[in-house]
Amino acid sequence: MTGKPTYEELERRIKELEKKAVKNNEVIEFLQESKEFNVSLLKNSPYPIIVINQDTSIRYVNPALEKLTGFSSTELIDTKAPYPWWTEETPQKTASDFTIAMRSRTQMREELFQKKNGERFWVETTSFHVKNNGEFMFYISNWVEITERKHAEKALLESEEKLAGIIASLPDHMSMIDEQYNIVWTNDVTKSLFGPDLVGQNYYRVYHGHEKPCEPCVVRRSFEDGKIHDHQTEVIGADGIKMVFWCTANVVTWHADGRPKIVLEVSRNITNQERAKEILQSERDKFQGVLNALGEGMYIVNQDFIVEYQNDLLKDRFGNTIGKKCHAAYMGSDKPCEKCPTLRTIKTGKIHHAEFVAADGRRYEISSSPFTDKDGNIKAIELAKDVTQKKALAAEAMRAGHLASIGELAAGVAHEINNPTHAIINLAQILLNEFDQKSQEYDIAGRISKEGDRIADIVGSLVSFARDDRKEEKSPINLYEIMSDTLALTQAQIRRDGIDVKVDISPGLSKIIAHPQQIQQVFLNIINNARYALNQKYPETHEDKILEILGEELNIDTRSYMRITFLDRGIGIPANEIEDVVNPFYSSKPNGIGTGLGLSISHGIIGDHGGKLSIESIEGEFTKVTIDLPARGKDES
Repeated sequence: MTGKPTYEELERRIKELEKKAVKNNEVIEFLQESKEFNVSLLKNSPYPIIVINQDTSIRYVNPALEKLTGFSSTELIDTKAPYPWWTEETPQKTASDFTIAMRSRTQMREELFQKKNGERFWVETTSFHVKNNGEFMFYISNWVEITERKHAEKALLESEEKLAGIIASLPDHMSMIDEQYNIVWTNDVTKSLFGPDLVGQNYYRVYHGHEKPCEPCVVRRSFEDGKIHDHQTEVIGADGIKMVFWCTANVVTWHADGRPKIVLEVSRNITNQERAKEILQSERDKFQGVLNALGEGMYIVNQDFIVEYQNDLLKDRFGNTIGKKCHAAYMGSDKPCEKCPTLRTIKTGKIHHAEFVAADGRRYEISSSPFTDKDGNIKAIELAKDVTQKKALAAEAMRAGHLASIGELAAGVAHEINNPTHAIINLAQILLNEFDQKSQEYDIAGRISKEGDRIADIVGSLVSFARDDRKEEKSPINLYEIMSDTLALTQAQIRRDGIDVKVDISPGLSKIIAHPQQIQQVFLNIINNARYALNQKYPETHEDKILEILGEELNIDTRSYMRITFLDRGIGIPANEIEDVVNPFYSSKPNGIGTGLGLSISHGIIGDHGGKLSIESIEGEFTKVTIDLPARGKDES
């Protein structure tokens, strides 16, 4: 049996109890401080916090939750689920999420709630329950508002959907390619052209059928310099058909060190456009060919008289005139032409015609037709028909008619002159017979007879030239005689011009088989050209104002020919024009002096006689015209 404690034992136990009391007070004080600290944390937390009892009644809400929801703690404390921030559309889901959270240790969820004013907001909740000795005490939930993030996510999703829709609607094929030139992504258009299983395959092998990048490879260039590149290339589809693509490559993903990582290649199938361009170019070439074959120029002019297009014929004649004003380019004028058909066409919308002499000296008939261009402006298509030849032929026909009339008149006058001329010659002969040869009367009579013979020769040459021998057969003619008759017709003009004519043609040369009239026409034309060239160089008398005419016989390929050479030391012919002087309507003389038909006709006449006409000239020094005509041998009958 235990006895009573001693005084020492009581004193010791009292001291132990005092120590325990001090510790309990410290614990109570610590717990009080801890409670105040926790309450302070809850009140001052920027994040909404709610404490809920096991029966779902709200035990505590901090000020941040009051501020977010708009509900006061007075309104919320002791309120049970469903809570006022739950939405009408999702009470079952929210209640279910809440039940699961109450039973679990820690849960993180995204919830859509509404404020007191009805405004919706998103929160991310982190919830856990608190137990004491295994007994559930309460449930704590911490909220983080994520409304802006959810809106951003929604906007991003919508953007991605829009982008996907845009990509799906684009007709272009798109591929993303890595540094090893492997395909990492393609759109559906690409799959439809090259097959469904493209990711992981080598892009130049799939698209081009090559074992290495093509040249120039826009993907490789983008990997090299990080810039955008494009070019046209040919690709081969899954069905083996070749297509033309316009490809553009650009870097879309970069390494941390700034090196390109992924390149996006966007390619558009332009096969049909290229074929259309080829067809259009073909049709344009045909149209161009038709216009060129017709000898017509074509150009398009806008309302400001600016040339926007010209065909090759005009380009060859006037150079590149696109961008220039039509009157400056084609007419050499600084202002629009009088009676400009372009101006009238654009104003009235009707077709107009006009005729002009252009800067190249040719005469053109212009037909101006209106049309509305794709920009909505009225413009004019101009067809320029070269009518120089037509006009020159008409003028030459008229001149030929005049010459024919003059020839008939000359022949009639010649016959009338012949009668008194022969009478004068006969009377002079009588006087010669009557007077002594040493007398003055005899000398005068001799002069009368000589001049009468000269008149008779001139009249005979005129009659011969006026005769139409086109229906006559070619006949043997003496070169000396035909040249003498020709010079008789031009002697007065040559003498007046102060030209010294030196003729070296032997009367005994072999005859040629020819139409005398036509050969005389050729000689006259060449002599007249020589007169013009000498007069241009020497307007007055000069010691070098000489025309040399040489006749000689030679053999060419065992055939006997007569060569007649005309040499003048006049202005000569430019080297770039020497090939053109025998072309119809080419003339180096000013308008009104030459028709450009003389040498062309002469060339044709000599060719018709089986001969050859050639020209040699140095500008500023001389011109030599050589004519070779088949000769009748001396032993021929």
